[in-house]
Amino acid sequence: MKKKLANVVQHSDREYREASQMKLKDADMSSAVVVKPIWRMRRTHPIPLRIEGVDIATAKRIGRVKGLPYQTLLKVYIREGIERDRKLITR
Repeated sequence: MKKKLANVVQHSDREYREASQMKLKDADMSSAVVVKPIWRMRRTHPIPLRIEGVDIATAKRIGRVKGLPYQTLLKVYIREGIERDRKLITR
């Protein structure tokens, strides 16, 4: 099922000009999120991986509840498992 896109708000030319001229110091940064620059992000490598259908279905259900794509959720689980085991073997 395709996701429905949110309605796009149309702004007047005046509103656009005002927003584009706003200085960064005037911006409300209280809810800003720090994001890594794209060139510093880790590269991912596609790999073939066979996962049981039941596990994929469960990951999809969990992903819907958490608001994440199931592939991202699986990557998080793999990363957490690797980190946990890495700590065990480096003691």
